[in-house]
Amino acid sequence: MSAEAQSTDNSIEKTAEKLFKMHKVAISHKIKVSFPFFELLHDHEFITTEMYDVSKETFEKSQHVEEVVYKVLTEAQKKFEPSLLKILFDEFTLKRNPDLNHIYEIFKNEIPDKNFFPENDAQENEERPDTQSRFEQGPGENSYPSLSWSSPQSSDHNAPHDKELSEKLSEIEEIIAMETSTTSNNNDALESPQASEQRAQQSDPAENSSEDSAERRNREEPPEASTSAVKRKPGPVDSENSSTSEKTKRKRKSGKHKEDNVDVKAEILPVTCGEMRGLLIKRKFEQGATRKCIRTEDGNWLTPREFEVRGGYEKASNWKTSLTCGGKTLKRLMEEEKVPTPPTTCGRNKKGGISDKCKICQDGAKLFRCEKCQSFFHEDCHLPPVDTKRNGWRCTFCTIDNLPRSQQRYRESEVLERQMEPEEKLKCAFLFLKVCGPLENDIFLKIPHENYAEKASQCLERLRMLDKIKKSLNEGDYTKVKGFVQAMHLLFQDPKCNNSDLTEEEFKKNFKEVFAIQETN
Repeated sequence: MSAEAQSTDNSIEKTAEKLFKMHKVAISHKIKVSFPFFELLHDHEFITTEMYDVSKETFEKSQHVEEVVYKVLTEAQKKFEPSLLKILFDEFTLKRNPDLNHIYEIFKNEIPDKNFFPENDAQENEERPDTQSRFEQGPGENSYPSLSWSSPQSSDHNAPHDKELSEKLSEIEEIIAMETSTTSNNNDALESPQASEQRAQQSDPAENSSEDSAERRNREEPPEASTSAVKRKPGPVDSENSSTSEKTKRKRKSGKHKEDNVDVKAEILPVTCGEMRGLLIKRKFEQGATRKCIRTEDGNWLTPREFEVRGGYEKASNWKTSLTCGGKTLKRLMEEEKVPTPPTTCGRNKKGGISDKCKICQDGAKLFRCEKCQSFFHEDCHLPPVDTKRNGWRCTFCTIDNLPRSQQRYRESEVLERQMEPEEKLKCAFLFLKVCGPLENDIFLKIPHENYAEKASQCLERLRMLDKIKKSLNEGDYTKVKGFVQAMHLLFQDPKCNNSDLTEEEFKKNFKEVFAIQETN
């Protein structure tokens, strides 16, 4: 290896260690499951056996697990080397701790060497030969073309650790596969009736009527439709007929359902209720059961309760057992954690009427109104989240409009290096909402019926990427303006953003305007 290459490797490794130290607190709040992270650190001698035993025991008993993780990270940092990041961001650790993905994106944006990350990302990055290293960027150059991270010459100084790590990950994969299989097969047996009752009560939204008795909430089978509705057709999902015989009940309770090859991990799920057919949008469903998250065959949008009524089950008042997907009720799928449980909403919003809609997602339910522009927003659609306790609240759009206009102009490179102070964070939130709003409307208002599932799925993938950026910005993961801009740049460069209404040119235009960037010849 040449002296120049060795110097580059050392520089990148120092950058990686600095990032690790800077984000230790954030990482400690993202790790909620210690396995396999603690085990990998111990097996690769980043922490001692004594510390592993104490940390593992304390993690399982403590209510402040982030403090335990922080101490473990501090100990591991003393022996920092590239393989530490491979352990932190390995496939199984990320699966067990999905919130780590936000930190992972930050590290990938800042570190150009693919060998610092798991092999699956190294292979993905090899497909980007035209990207330029951020270390090659000059101080006076326009920073946009060089925001994507590249892959300089790889080094083999961490090869022994990589081999051991690969073998260990293979063992962990087998353990997790067996554990997942066992958990799935014994899920019904492990959960007590009391636990099921408690979970059902916690997830019941406020829209359920008071007539929804405990008996109806507890039963697994969908209730009978009213006489005004067409009876449920027989199908391959349940028994040979739709009657609720004892045999059918036993079959349902045993958990042996035919799932009609439905991929429950997909963003869009087919749901039925009586004769009604629709598509459940998981991302909308996660935001609350009072959201219009089901698209019907005629193109209308309904809440789960509205869908239940349209299906002829208006007397049931318990959409969880009335709506089915792949032969299972939504209640069952939520208990198996195959479908997210929507948060509980309490009461009707006093600030917004029934016909009002959120400016970002164009949906109704609980809304909050900006004092100045009178626009409505959901608490979590707005960025930062609406301050619900504040009188005279103003949205980000109006707040930006009220900022004093300075005649001074700044170099783009100077703005990108700014610390993420409150004003910079507000401006980044404004830029984010300018991108997110139109994309939300593309999904729910503009996508035609033909090939809807395919096109909506692509749009939902982009929205999920934006959700990660939103969370990172809100939680303070971006320490400089550059971090946010880089994340948005990667969004626009992602192949899933091709053929969309989103353009990086529009984002750049807004960025230069809101940050008062001086024009260059």
